[in-house]
Amino acid sequence: MPDFDPAERARETYELAYERVVLARSKWVEAGRPLTLEQSNHVVGIHPLWKALREAEQDSSKYLELARVKHRGPQPKAVVQTSIGESPAAKLRSVK
Repeated sequence: MPDFDPAERARETYELAYERVVLARSKWVEAGRPLTLEQSNHVVGIHPLWKALREAEQDSSKYLELARVKHRGPQPKAVVQTSIGESPAAKLRSVK
């Protein structure tokens, strides 16, 4: 069974989303950077390539945030570890 690495999966997802951004941007530039499109019934709307580029950029930024490795902070000190030794109360009880 292969190991599942969430950080690696997040990086792969971001890379795929970024490739989508690059492709959408190149197609949008090739089309002359249109922002609107007049439909057959003379209604003006957002051009599909512009809409695809915006959605791809939003997905890419969302996945970039998930792919960033966050600092997890120092090791917790409240957990009893074997190297800590006896507690002060236990030391006092042991004195005769």
